Amino acid sequence: MVFMYTSRGLFECDKLIFMAQMTFQILLTSKEIEPVELDYLLRFPVTSNVISPLDFLTNTSWSGIKSLSQMLEFKNLDRDIEGSAKRWKKFVDSEYPEKEKFPQEWKNKSALQKLCMMRALRPDRMTYAIKSFVEEKLGTKFTESRSIEFAKSFMETSPTTPVFFILSPGVDPLKDVEKLGKKFGFTFDRRNFHNVSLGQGQETVAEHAMEVASRHGHWVILQNIHLVRAWLPTLEK
Repeated sequence: MVFMYTSRGLFECDKLIFMAQMTFQILLTSKEIEPVELDYLLRFPVTSNVISPLDFLTNTSWSGIKSLSQMLEFKNLDRDIEGSAKRWKKFVDSEYPEKEKFPQEWKNKSALQKLCMMRALRPDRMTYAIKSFVEEKLGTKFTESRSIEFAKSFMETSPTTPVFFILSPGVDPLKDVEKLGKKFGFTFDRRNFHNVSLGQGQETVAEHAMEVASRHGHWVILQNIHLVRAWLPTLEK
């Protein structure tokens, strides 16, 4: 419920951030992940004077690996990468490394520990790796892109709670509103569903529609309210 309710107010590009933060908090509370490992993932501590000995890893990546190797769970990670450079290069050069198994015994590490290593080795794939992490821990229903049904949103409204549709190009919510209206007996034919497309001179039409609707319990949908910005304080009243 928290996820669905909050996601409605987020742009698509921000949903993954919220989803990841929520997953981390759940796992911290249940003590499934170590705070020190999460801290590494979020801060990614590196030093500037580290030179990578491997051609397939940047200085920043190698610095991240060295920092990780200082933690008990990642002891000798830097040595293993240097000692099996060919196998690690194959992993790092993979098109979808987040779907590959880590070389040697590192494939047996926890999901968060794998994220930490991925953060150092292939930061460009972290969006996909985080998505896979959320799917593994909470399930695919949290990562599948879907919009909330208008009928569900409507159940949370009241006569004093208006619904605002913030539209993307090509989206028309009117069909969903009409469909639900028909179910409850509100249609244009019955004249208890008023549709006003706002623009020059339409403010009085909208005011009349709302006056009638408030008196008789009708529905009103106002389209293109961005065209009558000066009238919005009147609408609010």
